[in-house]
Amino acid sequence: MKKVMLLILIVVLSMGVIACTNENDTSDDKDVREVVWGQLPSEQKDFIGNWEDATVSKIELREGMMSSDLHDMSETLYIGNEVYAIDFPIKSGSSTNTITVFADVENGEYIANGLVD
Repeated sequence: MKKVMLLILIVVLSMGVIACTNENDTSDDKDVREVVWGQLPSEQKDFIGNWEDATVSKIELREGMMSSDLHDMSETLYIGNEVYAIDFPIKSGSSTNTITVFADVENGEYIANGLVD
């Protein structure tokens, strides 16, 4: 009987630990818009209005959707995969009123900027 109770206790404790684990996830506590905005260079942040006004969607990243001035070619690993497309409003009065930024759906990691029309 003691073995059964010990086994049940171990299972319950294990489930509690697993449920509380949150590894590199964009948690519900942190908004993906804020997570990605925090990773942007200060030059880009200066152009963005309020990050809370950004819209988020999930898209399949295709070749030719990212800007050509990439610092790291690892972004090409995301081509063909689902990513966040975050449209941040910009302060400028130009015809383009948003800047699109792509991020990993698993951890919110900034990937690259989208092309501007």
